[in-house]
Amino acid sequence: TSFLSEPPGGKRLPLKYGGTDATEVWHSMHRAEIMQEYGASLKIGVLAGKGSGDAPAPAASASGAAGASAASARDVRAYASSLRRCKAELREFIDDENCHPILVRLAWHDSGTYDQSLASVWPACGGANGSIRFEKELAHAANAGLGKAVLYLRPFKDKFPELSWADLIQLAGATAIEVAGGPKSHVRYGRVDVASEADCPPEGRLPSAYPPFPGGVDAATHLRQVFHRMGFSDAEIVALSGAHTLGRAFKERSGVVSEGYGAKAGTRYTTPGAGTSARADGSPALGMPGGRSWTKRWLAFDGSYFAGGGDGNLPPRDSELLWMPTDSALETDAAFRQAYLRYAHDERAFMADFASAHAKLAELGSRFDPPEGVRLDD
Repeated sequence: TSFLSEPPGGKRLPLKYGGTDATEVWHSMHRAEIMQEYGASLKIGVLAGKGSGDAPAPAASASGAAGASAASARDVRAYASSLRRCKAELREFIDDENCHPILVRLAWHDSGTYDQSLASVWPACGGANGSIRFEKELAHAANAGLGKAVLYLRPFKDKFPELSWADLIQLAGATAIEVAGGPKSHVRYGRVDVASEADCPPEGRLPSAYPPFPGGVDAATHLRQVFHRMGFSDAEIVALSGAHTLGRAFKERSGVVSEGYGAKAGTRYTTPGAGTSARADGSPALGMPGGRSWTKRWLAFDGSYFAGGGDGNLPPRDSELLWMPTDSALETDAAFRQAYLRYAHDERAFMADFASAHAKLAELGSRFDPPEGVRLDD
């Protein structure tokens, strides 16, 4: 019928779910508070009868009687199954594309906008709510280049439409860390997506790399202002910074390095055929060449971010590796330095502390459905 061409998503969803119980899919795409306000007048809801002339029941509300919320309609077991199947496909994709770093960056930039002073005001508090998928937020200076990561995930969203964008983004980031040899973080899923660009956070909540920092403060103070706002301790700041073991900076993105896209614009660690391997398995594959990395094996998650400088017992830092003022602050600030040296000499301690801090980061500002979330402790 002509209706097939009318839905915003086109023919795909009606053809896939027509004649079936699409309750879970419906609630994953329509916010409960919007349904509460408009559902009754639009006659959207659960059919009370079959051919009897009964009117549809009121749409589920954000809290209270008629179905409590979308949470009551979600089949948690089916949702967890979709997460597992999606994760398996993400693992294969990430390993083939060598795109671990950009997916971690996407996940962290979605969750890293959280402001705990606004914790009771969702989604104004920011955090892991899927808002980074919108062009408005991708246009923020700190998110330069992340549109590519969203494009990477669109086929997965198409194949698993029941998964929220917020979950898909965090699942991809956590899976990328595991594929690179990092620890498994016990992250909850079941996040609710924000609905539109109007819900994107203001620009300026993510950390800067180089001065001048907001307010004219030094690098250590800037890190504390950003991460304490999210609720992290000094030690957790250092542990999370260790994720710079993955990835590179590009002239065309952050602009903090002279190296850019392409084999002729990289260092010996980011150029194919230079006799080095960026991956944990020793494979020469490195994906798109170019840029400057923090570590020699920038597709392997380990403790090598902490391997240079620091004290007389550590080797000098390689001049071809990236090291920014915010990285240096971890060595020079007394409180940060304690954790930095601990991780430099104890990789197992770093991995354990990182996994804990990462799980916390991935849940900042998230609204879960069901409220207790969905676990994948497999």
